[in-house]
Amino acid sequence: MSETVNDIILDKAPVNERATMDEFYLDMTGLDRFFGAHQFTKE
Repeated sequence: MSETVNDIILDKAPVNERATMDEFYLDMTGLDRFFGAHQFTKE
């Protein structure tokens, strides 16, 4: 499942870093005006 989550993140978040197999850091600066951080995490 980790690779599936990684693929989704790579597709959606322009700036990200994979810290461990199941931990990711996303820079969602400015994305609020397009679809909102809450909507992103929900999807």
